[in-house]
Amino acid sequence: MTATDAWDQRLLLGGEVRISGSRWRLVGYLAIAVAFAVVGVWMWLDAATSRLMSGFVLGFAGIGVLVFLWQIVRPVFFVVTRGGIRYKGRAYPWDDLLGVEEINIARARMVLLRLDESAAERMASSSGTTRTLMAADTAVVGAPGISIPGPFPQHRELVSWLEATRARFSSRPSRPDPSPVDGQDASAVTPRDVGARRD
Repeated sequence: MTATDAWDQRLLLGGEVRISGSRWRLVGYLAIAVAFAVVGVWMWLDAATSRLMSGFVLGFAGIGVLVFLWQIVRPVFFVVTRGGIRYKGRAYPWDDLLGVEEINIARARMVLLRLDESAAERMASSSGTTRTLMAADTAVVGAPGISIPGPFPQHRELVSWLEATRARFSSRPSRPDPSPVDGQDASAVTPRDVGARRD
């Protein structure tokens, strides 16, 4: 059974699908951060090393350790239902979404929920962190939207499934699929980079 079939089955039988990030990937990132922290401590104890440089390495690695520990304990997740997507305590009905896309922001893979104008206006007039997040995402992407940081297991297949599920349950007409590239199907098209560094 493919991942797409499994998600469809869980949605049909259970009414919802919980999607969360890979803890193993986070454990790997944590191990790298811990290694840098050890290097930072060694540099700090070495009298020949600049205190400024060793403090920077130690501080940067320490923040990384804390962030990855927090993400392991409370990983990013969202819930897919027949009515839409729930993320951070807020529901995003399928009819409020123009599409679901994969984007790369500074090489970080994310799921982008593209909002229509009425949904964006409602969120802009709301209070709390959701409005702040939408404003930040809109400034980066250039259109109203909410980004969910990933990557998630089977990330590209997940994004394709989310868009197909949106088209299935939304009353909006389906948008055209991206044009194939070099004979590839739409799911193989490279996601667009947003806010990436230009060399």
